[in-house]
Amino acid sequence: MNNRFYMLKQRYINNEISKSEFIKLMYEQHASLFEYSSYLKSTEIDEISISNRGVIFTLNNGIKLQAIERDYRVIPIEILNFSSYEEKYWNYALQRLYHPKCIIDIGANIGYFTLYCNRILNQSDCQYYCLEPIPETFKYLKNNLHLNNITNAIACNIGLSDTEQEMLINYNSSNCGSSSLMNIIDHKTTSKILCKFTTLDNFVDTYNIRRVDLIKCDVEGAEKLVFEGGGGVLLKDQPIIYCEMLRKWTAKFNYHPNDIINKLNGYGYHCYALNIDQIRPIKTVNENTTETNYLFITNSDN
Repeated sequence: MNNRFYMLKQRYINNEISKSEFIKLMYEQHASLFEYSSYLKSTEIDEISISNRGVIFTLNNGIKLQAIERDYRVIPIEILNFSSYEEKYWNYALQRLYHPKCIIDIGANIGYFTLYCNRILNQSDCQYYCLEPIPETFKYLKNNLHLNNITNAIACNIGLSDTEQEMLINYNSSNCGSSSLMNIIDHKTTSKILCKFTTLDNFVDTYNIRRVDLIKCDVEGAEKLVFEGGGGVLLKDQPIIYCEMLRKWTAKFNYHPNDIINKLNGYGYHCYALNIDQIRPIKTVNENTTETNYLFITNSDN
């Protein structure tokens, strides 16, 4: 096993180092535990639990997230690095909801969006649908729902697109959040995995969902495909939409974020760009646009 603790211990067992040397060298490795304790005070993380079952982060808001080994961009590690995640952006959408009954988390990853909404809204009668097509990531999604005792969320091992079929996803094991239908990040840890996809309209019909109140869509460039497969739901329910749009990712799919804006305009939506300090109406995305998170709402949501 290629682990520095095991290697040091084996050296001691083999009499390659003395007991006193072994103790000193091991403590140098363990000292980071105390450094973490001090560092966490500057983040939104309250506790890191290490057990033989893995590493679990407990956030200040009480949410528990299991980290994925070797994934350097998984959400709890992002919070450890940058102190927080995207919660302030999500709040723009949550503040516009009145007693929602259904939230669909498209591109759920390990489930933090659903866990956060569930904690903030605190509504047992709101049903969540968490859609994650990649089996390995889906496993952690289910683990996190279980860790947080979530009973009003259904985890679905499926993705959404404009057609119902199986498609290859470029899965990046060292950065699962960048996995996409297109190879947006060319990395040695990327492999192709065959995953199931359906459309938003078909998904809502399959689960007999009467009304959708909020959609979060973060699918690494394929957002336009999701909306093209959900015209019925968007026209009938006009849910609030929280969506990520990055020009560098949409270019991989041969479209521009403005194509999404124009499409949703046709369903009565207005686009708002989000940043930490403000929300501002926006008609087009151009080379001067710095925001990557957007809110789409109709007149009835204003």
